[in-house]
Parts: sequence; C-alpha cells; structure tokens
Amino acid sequence: MNKKKIIILELKRLLKEYSFIKDIWLYGNFEDEVSDLDLLIIYDNKINKVKIPKIIQDYILDGTIIYIPYKLKYEIFLFENLKIFSIKRNKAIKKKLNLMDKEYQLLTSFIERYYERRQMLFLSNIYSPNNKIIRNIKSLIFSYDMFFQYFSLKETKVIKKNLFISYKKIRKKYLNNKLKKKEYKFYIGKLKKFDKNFFLKSLNYLNESFEDIKMKKFSYLFLKKYTFSNYTKKNSLVVPELFGAIYQFYAFQNLRLSKKIRKDFKGEKKINLNNFKFKSFLRKKINFINQSYIDLNRGKFKKGMYRFSWYLN
Repeated sequence: MNKKKIIILELKRLLKEYSFIKDIWLYGNFEDEVSDLDLLIIYDNKINKVKIPKIIQDYILDGTIIYIPYKLKYEIFLFENLKIFSIKRNKAIKKKLNLMDKEYQLLTSFIERYYERRQMLFLSNIYSPNNKIIRNIKSLIFSYDMFFQYFSLKETKVIKKNLFISYKKIRKKYLNNKLKKKEYKFYIGKLKKFDKNFFLKSLNYLNESFEDIKMKKFSYLFLKKYTFSNYTKKNSLVVPELFGAIYQFYAFQNLRLSKKIRKDFKGEKKINLNNFKFKSFLRKKINFINQSYIDLNRGKFKKGMYRFSWYLN
C-alpha cells in the first residue's frame, strides 16, 4: 500500500475518533521531500487538539494543521483557488466564484502573500538551497501568477512570463542532488532581477489603479517581524496604498481579532475603501478568520489559523 493510501486511511480513522471533526480536507501533495501538505480540519462546536500520526506529520513540513469552522467552510475559497480533497466525501471539493469575487480573490491573495514572501530574496541564506527555500520560491512564483491572473482580468494586453518552467528544472536537479552552486546562484540572480522589475511595475500599477485610495502615512507590523509601509526608506518593505487600506479595514472592524491587528497598524482610523462590494468581500474574509481565532484562542492553540496565526501567541 502506498503512502497516499495509508495517509487517507489514517485521516479516516481520525474522523471517527474525534466527534467535533466533520471532515478533513487535504491541500498539497505527496510528490517528494520538497512538497508539503496542509490539513484543513472542518470542525463544529468546541475543538480539541488532534494527535496526528507520524506518517502524516512527516508530510506536513512547512504546511500546517488549519482549523476551519464548519458553517463557514466554503469561505476558504475567498482566499485562494485551492485544490482540496475531502476525506469524508472521498472527492475533490470545488467552489466556483463569480467574476467579481474571483477578481477580489486574486487581488487580495496577491497583497496578503507577495510582500512577505519576497523578503526571502534579501536574506543571505537564499544562496544556500534547502527544502524550505525551494518551497518558498514556489510560493513566491505563485504570487507573481496571482497578479498576472488579476491583471489579465483588467487589461486586454498581458505579457505573462511562466516562471514555473525554470523553477521546475532547478527543483528537479536539487532533488536529484545535481544542482550546481553556480547554476543555482545564476537562477537566484535572475529571479532577483525579475522581482525588482516586477515589484516596481506592480506597485505603480496598483497605486494608479486605486488612485482614489488616499492613505496618509501608514505602517503594519506583519508576522511580528516585517514593518510594511508606504513611506519607509527601506525599499524591500514598501507596499502600495491598497495594502494599507486592506489591513486598515481589517483592523477597524468590531471583532476580537481586529483589536489585535489594530495594535500593529499605525495610521488613520477613517476607512479609505469606498467600494461597497469590495468591503463586503473583505468583511467575509475577516469574519471567517475571526471565528477561527475565537475558537482556537479559547482552546489555547498556538497556531492553526489560515491567516494571522501569529496572533494566537
């Protein structure tokens, strides 16, 4: 019996063992040691910590166990177009968004992922590849792809560069222990050059596209380690005004999680977003995360949220 079948059987056992688990969704794959796996535990009522078998833990790696409220489970698709497999139903789970929500999904997913992910390019250890770095490069490339998808919905002429082709070549050589230092260094150099150009063009595009957003000076302490801002002299931490408007919106909702975000957000209190439908979309996202935060915090969990997990500590 292969590992995938063993893992699925183990997860079916967990479904029977823990009554509060209504389903377990798998996100990720079992390809190799660079791949990682996320477990999305769909829970109802009071949640308890789940003892995960070692064979599953070995595949989680940088992934994690994420807890999702049963009544809000489909809201997870507002964040990303996830390829999910349901253990209970033994089938893929899909959620088709309307065109406007798809646009908002791509836009907010890019904003919430890209600026943090690109920080890896400024670290000295980027030139010393390991499993985590190879995985994070893939995540960064997904961020570029999110923007290109969003851009294609807004503009008629789109020149999209497929960075996955060169990434897969590097990844394959890395897995086979055939990746030479010179070749990898050259690859990272090209990636840095691409990112520098992409960062400037996407920043200008977003600021021009959302010119009605007039954010004064703002900053947000992200992940308790990166202070993103629209006025910092440190180029690697500069973000568009839309970034500030989104996190400002999250910070000033009447929610328990918002109070935590508010402490890390520096800037004006008056909400800068005027688009009612966009605000409604963001409200669904933050309500979803807030419910997870309340339930996990009550259970004294230190992680397990799909976003903002650092506020559990």
